[in-house]
Amino acid sequence: MHFFECLPKFFYYIFNLYNLAGLIGGKGIGIQGFSSKALHNTLVPLPPLKEQYRIVTQIEKLFEQLR
Repeated sequence: MHFFECLPKFFYYIFNLYNLAGLIGGKGIGIQGFSSKALHNTLVPLPPLKEQYRIVTQIEKLFEQLR
């Protein structure tokens, strides 16, 4: 079994993107419209932790510019 480090905010932004792109469908309780079966069939890019931090930092900077 392999374990990978994933920054929670990175994971959040990936699934938010999938939701906005209409890639999440079906019935679910944790994330509306996202079933456990869909979760098992979802591919999530997982760059090294340092790159995840860089991506999240850039996303948050861009969001700040929108405010």
